[in-house]
Amino acid sequence: MTDDRDLAWRNRRRLILIFLLFFTPALLAWLLILSGWRPGGTTNHGQLVQPPAPVSALPLRNESGTAAGEERFLGRWSMLLVLDGPCDDACLLTLDRMSRAHIALNKDADRVQLLLVLPESATAPALPPEGPALLRLPRPVAADLTDADPGGAATPSAVHLVDPYGYRMMRYPPPLDAEGLLKDLRRLLRLSKEDVERSMRVE
Repeated sequence: MTDDRDLAWRNRRRLILIFLLFFTPALLAWLLILSGWRPGGTTNHGQLVQPPAPVSALPLRNESGTAAGEERFLGRWSMLLVLDGPCDDACLLTLDRMSRAHIALNKDADRVQLLLVLPESATAPALPPEGPALLRLPRPVAADLTDADPGGAATPSAVHLVDPYGYRMMRYPPPLDAEGLLKDLRRLLRLSKEDVERSMRVE
């Protein structure tokens, strides 16, 4: 009788061990996810836009008044600085930081374009020929895409990252973390296929 009980207990222990071997990793993974932990190697510096939003859904216009269609964004990564007002000193500082990040991409710089997006009524700053292209949005739409500066002194703004398929997929609130933006861009460019990007461009 004692031997039967010992055998039953040993079998039960084996079943418990097998159960633990299979389900403990899954349980630990769920606990880590629920606690907010993420692997350090996959941390983004920008905020993910969930779900990614097609930039073609925005009523963007060129400075000439013509619609800035999806073809403007296909085949290139785009950094958009969107403002809910005029381009003030903080805006010019952000543009400078974006330009420096762009230059730091070196040989990959031509895979990325810079764009300044202002409300239709806002006065545009003097931009150099090699600087960002200027686009316009209706004021309410621009307001929806921006964040107030924590200091409260600057025009509400945000930097949006658009992928080569024309989707807004990441945003950076003010003040811009230019180093984080550069790290995100380098990782994305490394994972993206340059030949596919070039084949998508509408010249």
